[in-house]
Amino acid sequence: MNSYPSIMYFFHDGSTFLVPHYTNASGLAAMLDEVRRAAYQDMTKSGADHAVYAVKHYDPKTGDVVKADIYAPAVLLSEAEFTKRTDAQMQESPGCYILALHARK
Repeated sequence: MNSYPSIMYFFHDGSTFLVPHYTNASGLAAMLDEVRRAAYQDMTKSGADHAVYAVKHYDPKTGDVVKADIYAPAVLLSEAEFTKRTDAQMQESPGCYILALHARK
């Protein structure tokens, strides 16, 4: 695992500008774990069906993560909206990995 900060990530937190940041794989994993915990709390409080908290984008040739979009707070969605938005994301960025939590209903 490379320790050089080569993964670009963006925090989507409602601010006007998206500023690129860089981290390595272990740093990204730690951030995603923290955001996942917050997404769980938000989803539980709101009663939403799904909480999308990040999208990882991969290089199709190497399989390495090259970019991550992190949503803080998580995007809380109904079943229909989740399907619509994740389908659109997969069309825009084939091979991406959508990180989401799902309510047990």
